[in-house]
Amino acid sequence: FASQAMRWREEGVTREQALARLDERSYGDPVERKNLELVLRMVFGRYGNSWTVESAGNVIRSDCETGR
Repeated sequence: FASQAMRWREEGVTREQALARLDERSYGDPVERKNLELVLRMVFGRYGNSWTVESAGNVIRSDCETGR
């Protein structure tokens, strides 16, 4: 999802538009939306300034694997 969100950012999608896209998704667990929103906030925040589509996915994956 982080890579997808980074792609949105590179395409010029605003943070608000990305959050609206989250609202269009369906979730099996309410925590899932909260976690995806946190990822969006990182991608569209300062962290995203230094990420690429590929690195965004790698960073978030690594964080998940280490339990952060």
